[in-house]
Amino acid sequence: ILCACFACNVCGSEIYQTVTGRTFMPIVECKSPTCLTNRARGNLTLQVRGSKFTSYQEIKIQESSDQVPMGHVPRMMSVIAKGETTRLCSPGDMVTITGVFCPAPMTGQRMIHGTGMLQDVFIETFKISKEKKSYSETTLSEEVLARIDAEKGKDNYTRVY
Repeated sequence: ILCACFACNVCGSEIYQTVTGRTFMPIVECKSPTCLTNRARGNLTLQVRGSKFTSYQEIKIQESSDQVPMGHVPRMMSVIAKGETTRLCSPGDMVTITGVFCPAPMTGQRMIHGTGMLQDVFIETFKISKEKKSYSETTLSEEVLARIDAEKGKDNYTRVY
């Protein structure tokens, strides 16, 4: 969510809240001049139609098995994709990610367990490009297509035996 729109249940005014971080705390009480002069505590409800959203995807990447030393566990990292960089990769794809390392403070149970770390690191991505294409995305060359067309008319089932 980029901008949250709230409507007051008492006065009917709309209040906008911009969201700058990964999380936000919604406004609960109305601060419009109408509610302040009437000393009414209007409850605010989120209006989805007036709010502005953007695509958001959290991707977990892991180093490939041929790069992991013998007897070690593969390392993992979180990648945050927003806007046009979402839905560019699927599980099992080999990708190259261009972005910025960003710190995120550990909160809740992860901080209480005493892992020794105060912050987690993630990558805010600018560009995601696939290294290895999936089967459905591969294209055949003209030479291979010509060989397939030449073999179509022949009786291939008798040639197998």
